[in-house]
This record gives sequence, structure tokens and C-alpha cells, in this order.
Amino acid sequence: MIYLDYQGQPAVETSDELLAKNLERKGWKRRPEIPAFDPATHSCMWDGKAWQVVSVEPIKPDRVPTAGLLIAIERRGLTAQLDAIRAALPEQQQREFELYLKMPYTRRDHPLIAMVQQAFGWTDAEVDALFAEADLV
Repeated sequence: MIYLDYQGQPAVETSDELLAKNLERKGWKRRPEIPAFDPATHSCMWDGKAWQVVSVEPIKPDRVPTAGLLIAIERRGLTAQLDAIRAALPEQQQREFELYLKMPYTRRDHPLIAMVQQAFGWTDAEVDALFAEADLV
């Protein structure tokens, strides 16, 4: 893609080299090529003088489909450990745990998530990564 600037005018974005050359003859300035960057972790913006590549904070979903969360746990080989955690709970909490797993979505701030996080010894970043993975399922 070719980007051209002219003072007081909106930028022109084109893939037509002939148009770009015509505008350059009229005083438009061609921007340098956009630098390579990973759009999953960075963004690139023109600041009027140069391209600026900046880190993007990863999206931390606050709720994910429960099925996606269970699939992510299965893919990590943690289902047996999750079952052991559930089995160690008092009977009433086991029943609530089972009912909770039938809910369509799981919220990141639910007390059950904090309990499982503690049982697995996960950091907040590890739980965030699990939720991000589950959000992609």
C-alpha cells in the first residue's frame, strides 16, 4: 500500500503506482514503507513524521464459553487434576461445581475460578492466558 500526504489534506492510501506518481508530481509526499510488525502484539501508526510501532496490551477476556474453558483445560492435560479438585470439595460444593460447569459462560472474577487458580498454583497471568486460549476455541 502507498500512503501520500499533502499539508492540509487528508492522506491518500492507494495501491495504484501511477496515481501515486501523479500526486508526487503535484507536491504530495510519499511515506516510507510501513515497518514489519506482528499485529497480534503491536500496532503501527503514522505520527505525521514517521511510523511508530507500539506494543498492544493483549486482550484479557472477562468471560469465556465454559465449553471453551473446559476444552483449553483438556488440551493442557489438566482434566484429571480438575476432577481431583472437585472430588476434594464437600458434597454441596461438588454439586454447585457441577452445576456451574453447565453454565454457558464462565466469568474471570467468579470465586470458583479463584479457588481453582489457588489449587493449581497459577498466577493471574496464567489464568489470563487460559482465558485467552479458551476465548479462541
